Amino acid sequence: MTSQHERQKINNWPVARKILWIILFLCALSVFGPGYFAALRPADGQILDFFKEWAAVKNRLADMPVYADQEQALQKHLDLKLTNPDSFFDRYNAHPPTANLICFPFVFLTYQDAHFAWNLVSIGLLCLILYWIVKELKIQMSAWTTLALITLLLACDPLQQSLIQGQLNLLLAFLMVVAWRVGKSGNSFGSGICLGLATAIKVYPAYLFLYFLVRKDWRALAGGIVSLILITLLTAAVFGIEAYRDYVTVVIPLIGGVSNTNNWGNSSLLAFWERLFVQSTPTIQPLLDSPILLKITVWSSWVIVTMLAVAAIWKTRTEKFSEQAYAITIVAMLLMAPTTWHHYFIILLFPVGLLLALYQPHSGKRWIVNLTIAALVISPRIVWFLMIRVKKTADTTAIMTWEHGGMEALPWQSLTALSYQCYALLIIIALLWPTTQHLTEDST
Repeated sequence: MTSQHERQKINNWPVARKILWIILFLCALSVFGPGYFAALRPADGQILDFFKEWAAVKNRLADMPVYADQEQALQKHLDLKLTNPDSFFDRYNAHPPTANLICFPFVFLTYQDAHFAWNLVSIGLLCLILYWIVKELKIQMSAWTTLALITLLLACDPLQQSLIQGQLNLLLAFLMVVAWRVGKSGNSFGSGICLGLATAIKVYPAYLFLYFLVRKDWRALAGGIVSLILITLLTAAVFGIEAYRDYVTVVIPLIGGVSNTNNWGNSSLLAFWERLFVQSTPTIQPLLDSPILLKITVWSSWVIVTMLAVAAIWKTRTEKFSEQAYAITIVAMLLMAPTTWHHYFIILLFPVGLLLALYQPHSGKRWIVNLTIAALVISPRIVWFLMIRVKKTADTTAIMTWEHGGMEALPWQSLTALSYQCYALLIIIALLWPTTQHLTEDST
């Protein structure tokens, strides 16, 4: 996808540009490097998201319910108690049973060591993903572009947050990239297997089967069903059918009844409209409290985004595998999910790589691509503190964060500071859309 002229430009950067990237790399290393080092292994007494998977396996081995109260698990496995009962703490593990399977290889490690081991696996998956994207999309790399890539990864807040929490995002991104690679080779059954596994781990990747459904690719759908059934049977054999029963009857009703979708860091369409049309948190002031208007806008936006994905897939259905339509479906998946936290954006490695391959550095729209990527990479907390007034406590000395009610977003701030990353996802779809049109015209 890179012409000879572009390759020459990549390999012959001006001296000033090289010096700039060296400076940026050193700055990123000094600013973000310590954070990455600390993210790899939690400090003693620090409990993060990976504890849910680790505790689920430990619960099973201790003959406790897999989805036991997380506070009980803390006391049982780590002999710890919550220092602040009013602080943010998930009472139950909200991850599906299959997600807990990934912790079995680390079950005899301490929680901190298990978290560290999983992060090492995640970094390995990241390197493999990047290698495949560069190779398959024929992105020309040199020592200088590699330095620029490392610099951007250091500044990538979704990546750092995924490592801090021990998230499964890079595993999901890996399965989606493998589905793309085997799909390109004509093995749609293998693509379905990958997406079936991703669905069992986090549920919302089931949306990606829309790509194969529109194309009437029954082999891919069959692969997804087979892998989903097999991994579910394996999970039930390991954790017992009671784990699924508790997840369905206890966990899902509990998390479904908690209105946390309009959290400040949520970039889904549902959260976008909830912030405007429902008063469910003191930290966000809605434009209008209207449940009816909320339902109309949510369902309308869901239909529109899904129809855009369907149209992109349908236009390119004659291709062996449409990278653009598949990438659009991945982005639509994040918009359609009930919760799309900031760290989910690391899942967009393939769509972002495709954008960089399609829009070359000196093309007219590359600046839009760069700004869109920057909007997703930079921590949104920076924008919040720049655009939203921080309240002071009664003693006028301590400053409270948005998490504790110390910041309140007005409607115009919801539409800007809290929603710009949702807009960035829509812009990615808009940037990928013309490329599907060009491909259709070329095929005719």
